[in-house]
Amino acid sequence: MTTAAVVAGRPLSGWSRDTRWGTWYALCPESADAPPLGALRIERALLTPQGARERLASAVLAVGRLRLPGVPATVDLVAEAGEVWLITARPPAPTLADLLAADGPRPDAGSVASVLNETAQTLLALHATRLAHGSLTVDNVVLAPDGTALLAESALGIALGDDMPTASAQRADIAAWAAVARTLGDAWAAAGTPEADLFARCAATAESDGLVAARAVLVAGREVLPADFLRRTALRAAAAAASADLTPPVTRDAPPAVGETAGEAPTAPDPETAVPGRDDHAGFPAVPDTQLTVPGRADRVSRPAAPDEQATVLGRRNRTPDAMRTPATEGDGDGDILLRFGPGVPADEQETLRALWRAAAPAPAGERRRRRAWFGATVVLTALAVVVWLLLLRPTAGPTVTAAEVQAPTRQLHCGQTADVTGVMTTDGRGGPVTYRWLRSDGHDSGELIHTARRGDRSLTVHLRWTVRGSGRFQGTARLQVLHRSGSDSGSAPIEAEGSFRYSCR
Repeated sequence: MTTAAVVAGRPLSGWSRDTRWGTWYALCPESADAPPLGALRIERALLTPQGARERLASAVLAVGRLRLPGVPATVDLVAEAGEVWLITARPPAPTLADLLAADGPRPDAGSVASVLNETAQTLLALHATRLAHGSLTVDNVVLAPDGTALLAESALGIALGDDMPTASAQRADIAAWAAVARTLGDAWAAAGTPEADLFARCAATAESDGLVAARAVLVAGREVLPADFLRRTALRAAAAAASADLTPPVTRDAPPAVGETAGEAPTAPDPETAVPGRDDHAGFPAVPDTQLTVPGRADRVSRPAAPDEQATVLGRRNRTPDAMRTPATEGDGDGDILLRFGPGVPADEQETLRALWRAAAPAPAGERRRRRAWFGATVVLTALAVVVWLLLLRPTAGPTVTAAEVQAPTRQLHCGQTADVTGVMTTDGRGGPVTYRWLRSDGHDSGELIHTARRGDRSLTVHLRWTVRGSGRFQGTARLQVLHRSGSDSGSAPIEAEGSFRYSCR
């Protein structure tokens, strides 16, 4: 099978990795300072069963809506030249398997605790919404540059794997998490130490009592871990050493576009050789006069003179310049779908815009003089507004955050009560915006929040109100993560602090 050199308008790098669901590639960034994207080419055989394509799109959408911090963000799910690609915000590298096989810096016991804690939180969040990972191994636990553990390929096991009930898939996730705990404990914690015993107890507890109880054992045993394990210093160093080379392969000529071979001009597709296996693809019918917007649905649209044959499986339509499109050939209209980057306006919408911007009939002379007077006044007022903004309202780079602290309720909460968790950020006293977020141990992410500091304030206070309901015992941990410290510190690791409270309801 020939793999396209360009996917979604971006060239593939020289890196790839085979997985159970297909092959991962890295899409080269659009600029030197932009990160590469990940692209999983789904194995065609997995999409041949009836409804497989719809199940895949449904699973990707369900996970994407959760916006979990422990799952790589999904950019889109697209079909291109007969292949289906899952586009993510980062390639799945390096993985735990890469670190276990690498000869570089070795992570410590604190690294094991960080990975187990974060993967448990993500799995619990998936399970709470009746989802499951479905295929958890050390091969799909990915480490971000800051050492955070991310679960790649989440829910693909439900959509493309064995047809099992969700409850069974969730039990398989728990067993897989226990296996990861034993693997990492054996590799990165010295045998016979309290740390190794802690990880073994976590694995056994997960298998007998579930993930919530296993994570409680992990949190309760944190006193045996290194004092600075939350900084993930050893894990970040090991991840950096094991990072894959995602640079594009060096070639003299630009890579061919999808459906072309280097040195050949695009021609009309041959029914037998244009797209291998097309006739064997259930769920990928030709759609000659429609644009596919959602899996299994096609909405009728008008056909402009130059057909717009590109759309995405998830319905997100981003245009590329005409120079990046594959030239249309006679007999096209096979329903292939492309994700397109960059601005643009569909041809049928361009006519509407041109009509709106056409010059009106000449106005009488008196009306033209009045318009000129109003225009002059508007220019003066606009200039004054710009001067006021520059002098008084221009935003600053923001204060430098030097430390953070989280204070949680010390008394035990009871049924239905709300914990008021307070975060205190220490700054250098400059005014301006500070960006932060709250990460809860139940998997909830507040998203980016902004607090504007006044000049002279060296302490900023933010609050998280966390309401717990239901019977049982629970220990909640809230982590405050400062995302923007100052312009000079944008490349350093974020400042973090966390606090915990206890909850009991009978």
